[in-house]
Amino acid sequence: MPTDTDLLDAWRQGSAAAGKDLVGRHFGAVHRFFVNKVSNQADDLVQATFLRCVEQRDRFEGRSSFRTFVFAVARNVLFEHYRSTRRRDIEFGVTSMAALDPSPSQIVADVEWERALLETLRTVPAEVQLLLELYYWEGLSTTELAEVFSVARGTIKSRLSAARSALRDACAERGLEVGVGTRRVVPGWARDLGELSPPS
Repeated sequence: MPTDTDLLDAWRQGSAAAGKDLVGRHFGAVHRFFVNKVSNQADDLVQATFLRCVEQRDRFEGRSSFRTFVFAVARNVLFEHYRSTRRRDIEFGVTSMAALDPSPSQIVADVEWERALLETLRTVPAEVQLLLELYYWEGLSTTELAEVFSVARGTIKSRLSAARSALRDACAERGLEVGVGTRRVVPGWARDLGELSPPS
C-alpha cells in the first residue's frame, strides 16, 4: 500500500487517483477540524487545505507524518480565512471562534451535555480550542503538536495544562457541571481532559 508521501508525490505529478486516495484517508479528520470553527465554509476550507498541501510539498520533509503536516496547513488556512474576512490583526491566542463566527456549531452531539461542552469549547481562545481538539480529538502527540504550532515540545505541555484550566473555567462560567475522577468519553475526544467528564 502506498504511503501518504507516495500519494502526495503522485498527486503533485498529476495523478488524480492518488489525490483522491490521499484525501479519502484524511478527509474526516480535516473536516472535523473545520466544522466547529466556521459556520458554512468547512468544505471549501478542506479543499483549500489539501490543495495547499500539494503546493507546499517541498516544505514537507517527511520527518513527521503527513497527518501532522495537513493539520499545520489547516491551521494556517483557517487563520488566513478569518484574517481575510474579518481583520488582519486578530489575536488567535485571545479571540474565540464564537466571537469570530457566532453561528451555532455544526457538530452534532449525541446528548445535550456534549453539545453544551462543544459550544463552550468555542468560547475559549481559538488557539486553545485548536490545541485541545488536536490533542484529545485527533490524538496528536505533544511532539506532533509542537510541529503544528511551531513551538517547543515543553511549551506545548504547559499550554495543554493552561488549556485544560481555561476550558474548565469556561464550563464553570456557563454553569456546565463537570465531575472529576471518571473516565467517560466526551464525545470521543476528551477522555482525559484533566479527568473532565459529565457528572456521574
